[in-house]
Amino acid sequence: MLKLKKIILSGVLAASVLAPSAAYAQGSVKEGTIDRQTKIEQRQEKMEKMKAHHEKVLDKASKYVEGIKEQGKEILNERIELRKQLSELKKDIRKDKRLPMKEEVKEEIKSIKEKVKNGEMTKEEAKEYMKSKKEEIKAEMDKNKEEYKNQHSEEIEARKAQSEKTRVSWKAFVEAVKSKDSEAIQKAFDVYVENVKEGNKLLQQRIDTIKAEIANNQ
Repeated sequence: MLKLKKIILSGVLAASVLAPSAAYAQGSVKEGTIDRQTKIEQRQEKMEKMKAHHEKVLDKASKYVEGIKEQGKEILNERIELRKQLSELKKDIRKDKRLPMKEEVKEEIKSIKEKVKNGEMTKEEAKEYMKSKKEEIKAEMDKNKEEYKNQHSEEIEARKAQSEKTRVSWKAFVEAVKSKDSEAIQKAFDVYVENVKEGNKLLQQRIDTIKAEIANNQ
């Protein structure tokens, strides 16, 4: 079975190679400079906004249905926690120093820097070389992703379908809250809860699969 590590690592390598190539164009090298931290912060900000919006709707719903706020927050927090677990797993994979490809790229970048410093290679040559290396790794990354999609197509499609069902049921719940009809609110909420729980179940399965793949690769 194709390891998820291979896909994540390919992305890390592509980013690691891309940063130095851009740096050479500016006349300097900044090894490993990537915007991953910015992307992480953006995801966290998006998650916080989503949580705030959900809690606001649940607050309004609680005026018409007792206990709905607490139950809604419970399943939402569960989903957020599962997403954090998934993010941490991917982070651990990226930090795995035992992955030889990562160390190989580091050594190659170091070698290129030395060649530029010693005059064995011009900055433009280094830039072109790193650009070529980036394209090579990106091609491998695309290949890995496609293989993973093919091998896990049912699982991926199930998550997509469930995510859409959850989105639709949340939208229906929001509309029910606007109606101020307690019966309609409760009914829409029950459907939403069912979908979130199913989504959480699929998310947990994904986490368990990744953990199993990591264990098998050790």
